This record gives sequence, structure tokens and C-alpha cells, in this order.
Amino acid sequence: MQLRARGKQITSELGRGLLEFLRGLRRLLEASRLVDAVAYGLASIFVLLPISFIGKGLNWALASESAAFALTVVGVSAALLLLFAALMTNEQFLKDIQLQGIRWPSLLSIALAWLAVLVFGGLSCGFERIGIINIQPSVPIADGCATRYADFYLWHLFDSIPGIKFAETLGWVQRYKYSDNLSGWLLLSFKLLVIVSVIGSFVVCGRLRREVASATTVSNEPAKKSDA
Repeated sequence: MQLRARGKQITSELGRGLLEFLRGLRRLLEASRLVDAVAYGLASIFVLLPISFIGKGLNWALASESAAFALTVVGVSAALLLLFAALMTNEQFLKDIQLQGIRWPSLLSIALAWLAVLVFGGLSCGFERIGIINIQPSVPIADGCATRYADFYLWHLFDSIPGIKFAETLGWVQRYKYSDNLSGWLLLSFKLLVIVSVIGSFVVCGRLRREVASATTVSNEPAKKSDA
């Protein structure tokens, strides 16, 4: 009987010790913001991983024998991009996903920029396939032209960041040149889409944070008065 009671006591003490350890670990994680970092990392995988498959899908579609099928896939991808860009500036959408701080808008902005780079790379490849744009050096459709032409837009994306001179600092040379008007309009559309959507999302999120902070301050004032 004494041995059994002793065993129960040891088990109980171990359980309490484990519980205190987990509580302390939780407080440590919360204090160091590791929980937020892990959540952000998991969200990044969830949001960004599917976009990489879109690039592979575009390469596969553009390498098919049917130009109509290839352009249809690119067109659907472009429609999804426009929908994503519209959501990025939609106040109700940002409220529904309960964005906190600047972390989640930054993640969505990265996702939007990456998707835009791939989709516009696919548009350039598809239009070149039917002969209405001219890019040099030309990439064969079977060699992953969507993701390779995406480098053209990625370079311009980083080059458009004011004050940093990213490409110049790293010696990153633009490999692709175009000699037609449509490519110029595509590039302009890319810049406007990404810049306007990203800036718009941060403006909306900033206003939502100020509204939440103001509402919290107003709700706390009656409590302070009652305490006084």
C-alpha cells in the first residue's frame, strides 16, 4: 500500500512539474514572440507554396501543342491574379482574415508580387508563341519559358524599389530585351498592378489598426473612470 501511494505521489509530482514546465515554456515563447514567428512561418508555407505550382503549371501548359489551350491557362491565371490584387485592397477581406500588425499584409504582398512575376512571365511567353511580341534572347516554349521570362519582371520589380539600387548593387544584369510596344505595356501593367495593390493594402490595414486602437482606447476609458 505504501509503495502504491508513493507511486501516485511521484506521478502527481511529475505531472505538476511537467505542467509548470509547459507553462514556463509558453511564457518564454510568448515573451520571445516565437509563437508569432512559427505562425508566420506556417502561414508563409501555406500561402507561398501553391504559387510555385502555378509556375510549373504555366510552363506545362505553354509547352503543350495547342496554343489555344496554353493561352486559356495563362488567361485563367491572369484572372486569378486580378482577383488576388482586388482582395488585397478590399477592406472587408482584410477584416475577415483578422490581420495583425504589418506581418500579414507583408506576406500577402510577397505572395502577390511572386504570383504577378510568374503570370506576367507566362503572358510574355504566350504572346511570343503567337508572334505578337519579340523578346531577345528568345526562350523555347519547352524550356520553361514562363518562369524564365519571370526573371525579366522580377528584375524590374527590384529595380523599381526607390533608393536601394538592388540590381546595380548586386551586379544583376537584365538578360532580356524587348523590341515591341506590347511588352512595354505588359511591363507597365505589371508595375501598376503590384505597386498599387501593395500600397493599397498597407493603407487599408493602417487605417484598420488605427480604428481598432481608437475603439480600444474608448472602451477602456469608462473602466478607468469607474476605478477612480
